[in-house]
Amino acid sequence: MWVRAKEGISSMQLIAFFVLVSSSISMFVFINAAQPSLLRPILDGNASSHSPQESTAKKSDIGTISGQILLYAEITAMISGAVM
Repeated sequence: MWVRAKEGISSMQLIAFFVLVSSSISMFVFINAAQPSLLRPILDGNASSHSPQESTAKKSDIGTISGQILLYAEITAMISGAVM
């Protein structure tokens, strides 16, 4: 069950295409999966010199912020896919 490439496209070009597509999809999945663990310390104030009392966002806002980041990541993925 092999994929037959168009004439003029080498097997190395096809392999490079699959590797690049897989790595870009993996990058976007990692960003979406890692964002809650990255956001929690930032929003709690532990990642900076600010005290937890000076946190600008509440813990209940993490879902809203994560959703907005996910939306922007998906829009970026669609635009970058359309451009390439």
